[in-house]
Amino acid sequence: MSTHYGAGVRMLKRARRLSQTRQIRQDRQERQERQGDQGCLIIKLGLDMTDFAKVPMSAEAAAAASLSLGPPKLSADGSKVCYSASSSRGNVLFVSSVDSPLERVATPFSVRSGYFGFGGYYSFSVDSTSVFVVDSGGDLNLVDLASGSSCVIYSGGEVSDVAPSPDGSKVAFVVDQALVLLADIEGDEVDVSLIAGAPHQTPGYPPAD
Repeated sequence: MSTHYGAGVRMLKRARRLSQTRQIRQDRQERQERQGDQGCLIIKLGLDMTDFAKVPMSAEAAAAASLSLGPPKLSADGSKVCYSASSSRGNVLFVSSVDSPLERVATPFSVRSGYFGFGGYYSFSVDSTSVFVVDSGGDLNLVDLASGSSCVIYSGGEVSDVAPSPDGSKVAFVVDQALVLLADIEGDEVDVSLIAGAPHQTPGYPPAD
């Protein structure tokens, strides 16, 4: 009786080892399919997990794919997407056209990694020709995508949560998590005004009795 019992236990152990080996092989194969070839972006097509299309990537885009990426922002006309890519050397801003390979914005400053929430530190202008960027010093800049040139909209505090107006003539933003400012950027000179602020920093607050 004990001999048959011992043989049954050994058969059960062998069956378990065989099942574990098959699972390990299956997991390894799935990882290899997900990773694909180096320098390619893998896009799933349809519902069949075995059907993939390999789309060639530019060298710069392949380098960006190995970095930690920030939240994407879509332009109003739907033609472009911008996002940040961070590494141990800093953060840079990328702009992708939906119809062409990725291209890096020609700008000398890095993008701050966001801890102010969904607002982030970069967003498109209303006409989709420029990007609002907060540089590593906390200043708000407007970068022209065609030329790569930039102008400073506000300097003097940590800017966050940039929100352009629907007509593109103004932009609101938060400074030092305490003030809400509005910049008129339609003319040759930028005009900045205070909209709201924390009680201890807002003139005329609290109101007189």
